[in-house]
Amino acid sequence: MVQRGSLGGQATNMIPAAATAVVSGENLEKIAAAFPDFLAKKGLTGEIKETASENGNCLKISLEGVSAHASVPWEGKNGACLLASFLRDFPFTGRAKNFLDFAGDIELEDYYGEKIGIANTDSEMGKSINCPAVFRYQRGQAGATVISAGANYGRFFKRSATGLPSPAAWTPPTPSTNPSAWLNWKKAWPSTLKLFTN
Repeated sequence: MVQRGSLGGQATNMIPAAATAVVSGENLEKIAAAFPDFLAKKGLTGEIKETASENGNCLKISLEGVSAHASVPWEGKNGACLLASFLRDFPFTGRAKNFLDFAGDIELEDYYGEKIGIANTDSEMGKSINCPAVFRYQRGQAGATVISAGANYGRFFKRSATGLPSPAAWTPPTPSTNPSAWLNWKKAWPSTLKLFTN
């Protein structure tokens, strides 16, 4: 059985909360029946609308996750990954299946890049953080299929109980002992300051 359609979700430097998929083909009734249970289980909101398209009837499925800054992706719920994780339980094939498996399994909650193979720990900067933020899939358009993720280090984003950065967050790495970590800190500092003063 082949399911067809498109899925999208996007947020720059943020975990995308909203995601929408348009699906046509078989199993539309099963998908519509399973969606409310999925939302309830995950504590999410969303909706399904039946529409007509050139491929016949289709479903427009919308899901609302929880946005979070790219430095703390575990504080959010990535809507695109969650919607893909729901859809991958149905018999998609080909590129659609590959896209859903990657977005809905491999990228789902892979906060430190372990499943995608980029995990790293720096002595001064801490663990690397993986933030998949842009998702785009369109049937029949190979060049339009995109999953884009940002990777960064989170040491300078650590926060105290007050919500402000912990004292260590304000201390830059030493340029003479770790020049690359210092450059990363210097580049990130303006956005770090903005994040915690707004």
